Amino acid sequence: MRIQNSLSFKAIILSVVVIFVLIVILSKPVICTIDSKTICESIQNVKTFDMLNILAIGVNSKHNLILVTKDKFVYESPLADMLDEEKIRLNLDRIHPSAMINKFTQLNVNQRFNKFYEYDQIHSAFFMTLSNKTSLCFIAMDQSSQKSLNYWIDDNLIHETLNFIIPTPKSIVEDIDDFVISNRASYPEYFVWRNHRATGKSSIGIARLESKSYPEEEAWKYMKNNIIFQHICIEKDELLFMHPIPGTSCNGLPFQAKDVAIGFFTQYYLFLIGDQYVYRIEEKIFYNMSKSAPVVKVKIEDFINCPQEGVPITGISQGTGIGALQIILMIALSIIIVLMYLFLGWYCWKQIFNRSNTGDETTEDNDNDDVTSTMQTLSPITKSKIVIKQSKLNAMSSDGKMSMKLTKSVKSKFSPKSKIPSKISSTIKRRSPLMSTKSTTTTTISSGLKTMSKSKISTISPKSKIRSQYKQVKN
Repeated sequence: MRIQNSLSFKAIILSVVVIFVLIVILSKPVICTIDSKTICESIQNVKTFDMLNILAIGVNSKHNLILVTKDKFVYESPLADMLDEEKIRLNLDRIHPSAMINKFTQLNVNQRFNKFYEYDQIHSAFFMTLSNKTSLCFIAMDQSSQKSLNYWIDDNLIHETLNFIIPTPKSIVEDIDDFVISNRASYPEYFVWRNHRATGKSSIGIARLESKSYPEEEAWKYMKNNIIFQHICIEKDELLFMHPIPGTSCNGLPFQAKDVAIGFFTQYYLFLIGDQYVYRIEEKIFYNMSKSAPVVKVKIEDFINCPQEGVPITGISQGTGIGALQIILMIALSIIIVLMYLFLGWYCWKQIFNRSNTGDETTEDNDNDDVTSTMQTLSPITKSKIVIKQSKLNAMSSDGKMSMKLTKSVKSKFSPKSKIPSKISSTIKRRSPLMSTKSTTTTTISSGLKTMSKSKISTISPKSKIRSQYKQVKN
């Protein structure tokens, strides 16, 4: 029994140690190795994040196309290598992405950016090139209380001297979706695309400077105060043109691109990217309102070209710290440990309680076993002597007890009210010396027996009591 208890205790201790080690392992940050194919497919398949996984896309002052994903990965390559404008193909299979933490180091650690990113407060993200400097700009949801955040890519610095905004519509109750389009590197321009949900129309706001010599602050001050919105219309043969009169509705059909959420200009085209489709529009219609041009639409799956095999991107921490699953596992394992300790405490107390209840019985059994074992080791002569002594002691105890009861009985029988003849009374008187002698002997034996245990006196049987009384009366 003790061996089993010891084994059970050791098994519980071992289980606790194993669970503790698992908790320590699970609490460590999880470092995952992500490959380029997985990242590309998250852009190609909108169902991965239930949204378009492109935070910003545009051409910088070095004529490189930069794509930033919403899960903080960056693609950058010369425009000609990355984008096939004629076939409308974005060749991400040729580009190896980098983590934002390694590419845009100061932006990644900026508190305002992380707050925007964590609480989903980025209204619009775009690339803006002014005075041959390209910045990645973020406009907050609440433009009235939050200034735009601007990150100089080449200098790896955050600057907040310029506050880029999106002009509010004239009709406040109008339900719209709008975003800033990344401009071309060599042109001081500012474009805002606006989708009108109620009417399904699309318009574009344009502000441009003829001269490139304006400082950044002056250029922006002019553009934000001179932006003009004009509707995009469709004429016959699915050709697009921009309505010449600002704020005037199209005579024919308005162009609709409700699903677009981001866009950028190249040297010859405007690319609008949505959850389902990518639209390519020739840039000439935005500079010459008398001209029209066709619009080409392709599916997002056909626009993104992903690699067949992924190249690992090492050193990327995904979900550093303790994730939700790790927390659930740690809570479950902690509960198991608590239950094990409770069971162990209950088991120990139960064993102690059982031992305290059975301790007396075990002691008596052990004493009897010791006496029996001792008797077995003695010789037959010694055993007989012990038996004779024990029987004499029992007899003495029986006589002493019965003599005490007999005295009480005689007193009651020979009271003055008794009807026994006087002859018997005289006989008793004649034998009084003998009775006194016996009573003295009885008293001596009784006083000696008082020191004996009550358990041995109580062992006198009823039959021996009756015999003793009979003998006394007869005498």
